Amino acid sequence: GVPVVPVAIHGSASVRKWKKLVLPKVTVQFGEPMTFPVVAEPTRDQQLDCSKEVFDQVKRMYTALDEKGRRGVKQALREKVKAPEPGRTIEP
Repeated sequence: GVPVVPVAIHGSASVRKWKKLVLPKVTVQFGEPMTFPVVAEPTRDQQLDCSKEVFDQVKRMYTALDEKGRRGVKQALREKVKAPEPGRTIEP
């Protein structure tokens, strides 16, 4: 199968109400790709399990944007991927 990339879109509700010269801020955040095992004929429950996992991730991302704001999420992501200390390597 192909990877599924969860995407959270925050602030799009205000797009409908925008006025001239005042564009609303919309944030689009892409999550880490998710992979699922290939199943020839998946059952409805298997499909729902995969969908739930993807939507749960989108909900976590959206909630973080809602609570921390764009800058807070951006800072948290940067801290998560900080460079290693000198002399140390990043393991894949």
